Amino acid sequence: MKTLNSSILLPVLCCVLLFGCLHLPPKGSEAFYNRSYGAHQRNKLDVYLPQERDTNTTTVVILHGGAWVAGDKGGAELKDIRNLFIEAGYAVASMNYRYACGDHTKQMEDVGNALSFIRTNAQDWRINRSRFALLGLSAGGHLSLLYAHAYNTDGLVKTVISNVGPTDLTDTLFRQYASNYNLWWTVEQLLGITLS
Repeated sequence: MKTLNSSILLPVLCCVLLFGCLHLPPKGSEAFYNRSYGAHQRNKLDVYLPQERDTNTTTVVILHGGAWVAGDKGGAELKDIRNLFIEAGYAVASMNYRYACGDHTKQMEDVGNALSFIRTNAQDWRINRSRFALLGLSAGGHLSLLYAHAYNTDGLVKTVISNVGPTDLTDTLFRQYASNYNLWWTVEQLLGITLS
């Protein structure tokens, strides 16, 4: 069995510690990790509460990207965004959702259940229970827009921020992009149909 040379181990350990610290939540904020908001194994969210908050504090719910079939709530690409919102005085919940399974209503159910979970805990967390923003990246942007447009029947979602979320899956440019990067199967997996 090989052992690592200390001249290699020390720099690697320093890098891990340094880069791990760069994405910590802001000082004074509270964090709750891997809270279950549903029965599926991916129904987990991380909640971050700013130090200064009250019952007027809005929650930004982050939906990760990953072509509907990959990604995670703790992705490094989300941490700077998360911290910016916490520093601006928003509560943040970064959620996992079920991967594409042939029925996109499952992801919509996950968003609704995550919002309900946050509402249930809002009093204990000292945040607003009826004012949310959805922020999604790529596939998460698509899911955020879809939820706000077609499933936000109680009006809890007041704002949507979509970062490169596709808005028209029939658009020629989107279809070309999906074909070029061999992603068309993920759209079919999301919708549960074969597209040509």
